[in-house]
Amino acid sequence: MHVSRSQPSDMSDNSAELRHVFVRRVHRLIQLGYKRLTPAAYTKTQEPAITGDLVNAIDGVLSDRAEDWMIAFSVHDDPPVNDGRRKGKQRKRVDLRIDSGSFRPRARFRFEAKRLGKGHPVTVYLGSEGLGCFLRGDYAREEDHAGMLGYVQSGELDHWGEKIAAALNQTAKKYEVDPSLPFNPMALSSIPSFRSYRSKHKRSTVGRRIVIDHILMRFQ
Repeated sequence: MHVSRSQPSDMSDNSAELRHVFVRRVHRLIQLGYKRLTPAAYTKTQEPAITGDLVNAIDGVLSDRAEDWMIAFSVHDDPPVNDGRRKGKQRKRVDLRIDSGSFRPRARFRFEAKRLGKGHPVTVYLGSEGLGCFLRGDYAREEDHAGMLGYVQSGELDHWGEKIAAALNQTAKKYEVDPSLPFNPMALSSIPSFRSYRSKHKRSTVGRRIVIDHILMRFQ
C-alpha cells in the first residue's frame, strides 16, 4: 500500500484513517477467501497451490460483491514487482497482492506466503525468501505496510505465533525489529483457525520502515 511520498490527493487530513480502513478490508478479504476453502484438504499441499486457491476464493468473494466497497478491490496471484531495477522475466514476484482503486494513488497490499509445519520451520518463514524479501526491499520497497501469510500444516496456531515472536525477540537486530512495535497479536478475526499479528522493522538499507501483518491460517 502506498502510504508516503504521495497521499490520496483529496484525503490528506484523514489519510491515516483511510489506510486503516484499507488494511482492515484487506484482512477481511483474506478471511472471507479462507472461509471458502476446506483447510483439511491442504495438509501436504505446496504453497503456490494454496495461494492460487486462496486467490481464486477471494476473487469469488469480490465477484459476489456482498459489500459495496468490494467493487473497487482486486486480487492478484504471483504478480511481478515493477521496482525499476529488474525488467521482464528478471522481475521478482510476490505471492499475493490486493489492490483498491478507491484511493489515489491506487492502494496495494503485498503478501509473501510460507508453509509452517514439519520441514517448514520459522527460520524459512523469516528467512531470505520470506520476511527477508521485505526487509531487503525486494518487495514493497516504496511502501510502509505489507504482510506475511503462514500456512500452518501441523501444530497449533498459537504455538507458531509464539515461535515467530521468540525468533524476532531473540534476534531483533538481525530482523531490524523496531522496539516501538514488536511482534504482537492483532484482534482482527473471530475465526478459530485464523491468527493475526503485527511487527515493525527498520529496513536501514532501504531507508524506510515497514509494518508487517502476520496472518497464520490452519491448513490441516
